[in-house]
Formats: sequence, structure tokens, C-alpha cells
Amino acid sequence: MSRLRTLTVGVALVLTAAVLSPQSVLACAVCFGDPESSQTQSLNLAVFTLLGIVGTVLTGVASLMIFLVRRARRYAPAESARPETPVEMPVTTQGVCS
Repeated sequence: MSRLRTLTVGVALVLTAAVLSPQSVLACAVCFGDPESSQTQSLNLAVFTLLGIVGTVLTGVASLMIFLVRRARRYAPAESARPETPVEMPVTTQGVCS
């Protein structure tokens, strides 16, 4: 079986199991509790903290890509403006085996 077919079958099986599973397994124990409890508030804070960290890292990666694209565009005209002159090599017969 090819990798793509194996992956497709695996995803289909997981989705089928998720659809056919009881609804009680779709939520965590914290979601069934009091929304004002300290455990729920801590979980919410943890989720927002992780989202903030991931957002910061992705913003840094995007900024680096934008910086590299701008830098490449700035130096590209200078390289293409150079004249294409062939380098002439002197022709010598010294040291050539016959």
C-alpha cells in the first residue's frame, strides 16, 4: 500500500471513530465542572499562554521571511546590472603533455 493510501485510510478510520463515539468523550472533565472554579480558570490561562507563545514564534518566522525577501530584492538589481563580459584566458602550450 502506498503511503498516501495508508494515510487516507488512517484518517478515515479516526474520523469514523470520532463520529461514532459517545458524546461524553468529546469534552474533558474540566468542561463539565464549574466555569468559575480555579481549575477551569487555570486551564483557560494555560491555553491562552500557549496561544500567545505560538503566535509570537509564528510572527517571528513571518518577520524573518519578510526580511529575507526584502533583502533579496534590494541586492538583486545590483547583481543583474553587471555586464556579462567573458573572461579571456591566456592560451599557453607550456606544460601540456603531447
